[in-house]
Amino acid sequence: MGILFSDAFETGNYTGWLSTSVVGTGSTLTANAASAYAGSFGSDSLVTGASGNEARCISASSVPSTNVLSVQCRFKVHQNNVGSGEAYLLQMNNAGDTRGADFENNAGTWGLIYTSRAVATVRVALAKQTFTVDQWYLIELLSDWSGANQIYQVYIDGVLDTTSTDSTVGSNIIYSKVLGGTYTANGMAGNFETYTDEYKMGDAYIGLPSGVVPLPEQMYAPGYRAVAGWSSGWRT
Repeated sequence: MGILFSDAFETGNYTGWLSTSVVGTGSTLTANAASAYAGSFGSDSLVTGASGNEARCISASSVPSTNVLSVQCRFKVHQNNVGSGEAYLLQMNNAGDTRGADFENNAGTWGLIYTSRAVATVRVALAKQTFTVDQWYLIELLSDWSGANQIYQVYIDGVLDTTSTDSTVGSNIIYSKVLGGTYTANGMAGNFETYTDEYKMGDAYIGLPSGVVPLPEQMYAPGYRAVAGWSSGWRT
């Protein structure tokens, strides 16, 4: 697994990213101490108001030679004062920003959303539907277009939560960048604020940091055993 991009905001700003975008009255994007998972700084993304507002950071494009792109970050919700609407959170895009796959909250349901090869919207609810405010999670979003179908997976804290297979006819979506922060859609109103840190983008599944030992219930989870380097619930 090769890391194509990483940033933990330890410069106290977004100089490690290609660009940032802040849209909407009251929306802010700040590297500060309060939003740090580790180290001195993390990313605080606050979006207020209606659809189309955002507070996001966008990486440069790096096309993986493996035909697999995986993006991850440490993530927690700090405010969720909305009753409806949609918030796009951890996201991967193609080089032209015309296609994306997103970890999202849609009117309270946590899920994965992407556009299929046949240009149809696909939305899949995650198995995990409880993300406690002010609790950290490790979120990873992967797409694999190396085979006949394009595969999407969402991992939470190193455990496979959701898989979606795009078997439609059309060109593969070649993902090459990671977006962090928040974008709102579908009638969002109110405040949605996330803290994120330790972004990584790789050409294969990234997984838990080296030296981190999973919980016993994770070691025996079928999705966890599928990760390279693990066999029969024990690391090899």
